[in-house]
Amino acid sequence: MHLDPYWTALVAQQELNTHEREVAALHARLENADQQVRIMGQQVMAAAEARAAELVEGYKADERKRRAQFQATLDALREENRELTAKLEAAARAPVMGILRATTSPQWAPSGDAAVEARERVAGATSDLLVASATAVSPAEVTRQLQSIEAYWRDRLRTAERHWEDEMSRQTRQRREALDQVEELVRTVEQLQEEVRYTRRQAACLREENTRLCCAAKAVSADGVSTLVLPVPPVTTPSPEEVLRLRQALKEHQHKEAALLVQVESYSEEATRVRLRYEAALERAEQELAAERRRSTEMVKLYGSQLESLHHQLRHRAVT
Repeated sequence: MHLDPYWTALVAQQELNTHEREVAALHARLENADQQVRIMGQQVMAAAEARAAELVEGYKADERKRRAQFQATLDALREENRELTAKLEAAARAPVMGILRATTSPQWAPSGDAAVEARERVAGATSDLLVASATAVSPAEVTRQLQSIEAYWRDRLRTAERHWEDEMSRQTRQRREALDQVEELVRTVEQLQEEVRYTRRQAACLREENTRLCCAAKAVSADGVSTLVLPVPPVTTPSPEEVLRLRQALKEHQHKEAALLVQVESYSEEATRVRLRYEAALERAEQELAAERRRSTEMVKLYGSQLESLHHQLRHRAVT
């Protein structure tokens, strides 16, 4: 059974109009999805850059502050060490100087044999006291004490410097991990944008094909009105195979659009997971920095208590 060419052209025109509306709706949905993807990508990039900049600035500020505190503590320790050294040397010299002053200041001036005997007794007593004082506080003992104190503080300073280097290494590692996460997020957004561009190219190809078929259908419709005068050229009539192929392409395009939307949703979830992981890492870094500040404060307090103990020992030794 053969249909009239006019009705054949009319049916083809209706099918093409339906297909054109479906493609237009699909294109609108794709444009909307593309716009949402662009907005999401811009928001994710802006948030990642802001968080990265905030993290880097925080690390720089903390590093400057900790270096200043460390330098101030180091200067204070050096000053205390110099003061302790001076006090120990003064404490070592004080007994000898006191003995010399006591023995060399005469309280009477005897004459004759009594004076000679008195001078001999004073010289002997002075010699005995000097020997006893040198035996009690010898230069070797003072040097040994000074070296012991210096070695102790050098060890404490090396320990503080090692803790400082470990903290700097940990902060560098955390900054590198944060930058890796930001780069991973950027790669994800770029991959999503590439998928969107590929889908838009496919949509443009389908749109061109739809335009060509619409032009062919209009030509068929115009020729169908004048079928009594001019025959319809067979080359301008869309074949059922071409219509079937176009419908199949439309279905494939719809499937690709659905897959793209699923992928956009998965990328959004991945961006959320990356952001949460990034914030958790930042929170851990802040907690560790706070703990390190507390440890530094406790170390400074310990240094202060040890210095106070040394001062007390020096005062006790000076009294005795």
